[in-house]
Amino acid sequence: MTKSVKVLWAILTLLPIAYFLFFISFVSSLDQTQPAAELNEQLKNMFYLHILSMSLMVALILSYVVYLFKSGVVPKDKRILWAVVLVAGNMFAMPFFWFFYVWRAPVKSVAE
Repeated sequence: MTKSVKVLWAILTLLPIAYFLFFISFVSSLDQTQPAAELNEQLKNMFYLHILSMSLMVALILSYVVYLFKSGVVPKDKRILWAVVLVAGNMFAMPFFWFFYVWRAPVKSVAE
């Protein structure tokens, strides 16, 4: 895996955390005194963003679990543990897995 793919994967991994922080700030700043049509439009847009973020989260979890079992980077005795941690701890566990097993993994050349 090239370094640029690893960095792209890191950016995608951090997007759900950024969305989580954005969601917290959005909910805390809701003004219920604004007109109902405007509030409904904001909530509808937030719903679509939420669906997009959850879809990204599922895709990331699946990609990490596939990488976990297909690559030989993670020791065999830790694979099941990491699979459970990635599914249960998802957006908080993925950056740690990325750093320890994707970023530090040896870069293979194209010729291999």
